[in-house]
Amino acid sequence: MKRCRYVLMIASLAGVQSVAQDATSATSETMIKAVGNLGATECEIRQEAFDQLLEWAIADPEETLKVLSVSNPDLEVQLFLDVLSTRARRECHRRNVARLVGPESFKEHFSMISESPNKEAFEKAVRFVQKRKDQGELKKAFAGLLSELFGECGDVGVRIYIGEALDQLNEKSVVPVFVGFLRHRDAEMRRASVSVLGRLKDRSATPAIMKMLEDPDMHVRIAAAWALVHLDGKLAVPAIATLLEEEDAKARMEALLALGQLGEKSAAPAVAKLLQDRDMNVRRLVVRTLGLIVGQAWGRGAGVRERSREGASVKTACERAALSARWDEEDLASARAWWEKHQDDPEFSE
Repeated sequence: MKRCRYVLMIASLAGVQSVAQDATSATSETMIKAVGNLGATECEIRQEAFDQLLEWAIADPEETLKVLSVSNPDLEVQLFLDVLSTRARRECHRRNVARLVGPESFKEHFSMISESPNKEAFEKAVRFVQKRKDQGELKKAFAGLLSELFGECGDVGVRIYIGEALDQLNEKSVVPVFVGFLRHRDAEMRRASVSVLGRLKDRSATPAIMKMLEDPDMHVRIAAAWALVHLDGKLAVPAIATLLEEEDAKARMEALLALGQLGEKSAAPAVAKLLQDRDMNVRRLVVRTLGLIVGQAWGRGAGVRERSREGASVKTACERAALSARWDEEDLASARAWWEKHQDDPEFSE
C-alpha cells in the first residue's frame, strides 16, 4: 500500500516542468526530516515533503542527492528518491538546452522528444544540434537530457531512437550514466544500455561491458558481445569466445556472427571446436564463420579465390560466397578436414 501511495504521488506531479530557480538551499537536517515525512500518514505532509525535496533537488541536485544518499531510506522511500533524482537531473538538462537555444527553438525542436517521442522527433533535434556553431555545449546538454529520458522510458522503441541519436551526437560525457544503468534491476534496461555503450565506442566502458558477459540474462550477454565488437576488436575475441560455450544455441550463433564480423584469426580455434556442435544450424554457421576468419569457402564457395573480381579482397569474396551457399554435411566434412590440416599453423595460435 505504501508503495502504491508513492506511485500515485509521483504520477500526480508528472506535469511538473520547473520550479523557482532561486530556491533556497536546505540544510542536511531539513532534507532528512523531509525524507522522514514521506512516510507520514497524513497525505498533506507527504505531499509537502515531496514538493520540497523536488524543489531542492532541481535547484541544487548534487548537494541534495549527496545528503539523501546517506539518510538510509527504506525501500519505498528509495523508490521515490530514484524517481526524484532522475527527474531533477532531467529538468537541469532541459533548462540548459532551453537556455542555449532559446524558448522558441526549444519548443520547435526539442519539446516533442519528451511529449510525443518518435523517430522523426529525435532526428529533427539531432539535426538542429549538429547545425549549430556552438554545438559543443549544446550537444553535451542535449545528450544529458537524452540519457535521463532513456532512464525514465520503458518503451523499447524509444530507447532505440535515443541510442541512435546519441550515436549521431557522439557525445562521450554520458558514458558514466550508461555504465550506471548496467546495474539496473531490469534486464531489458541493461541490454539497451550496453548496446548504447557499444555505439558510443568509448573504451573506458570496456571493463564494465566485459562484466556483462556474466549477466544472468542471455540477451544482455549477447548485447555485450556485440558492444565489444565495436569497441575493442582483436582484444575482445577471448571475451566473446566465452559465449560459444552457452547452453542456448542462439547465444552460440550470435557469438559466431560477432567473431565472423571481427575476422580475427586468433578466434579460429574456439570457432572450430563447434564443428562438432550438437545443433545443425550452429554447425552450418561455424562453417561460414570459420571460412570468413581463415579466408576459405567450402561447398558452392569453393574456388572463390579464382572467381573473385579484380580489386575485391579475398575475405569479401569469401563472405559473399559463404552467405549465398547452402551448406550440407559434405561441406561440413570439408571444413573439418581443412581445419585438421591447418590447426597447428602459427597464425591460429590462441
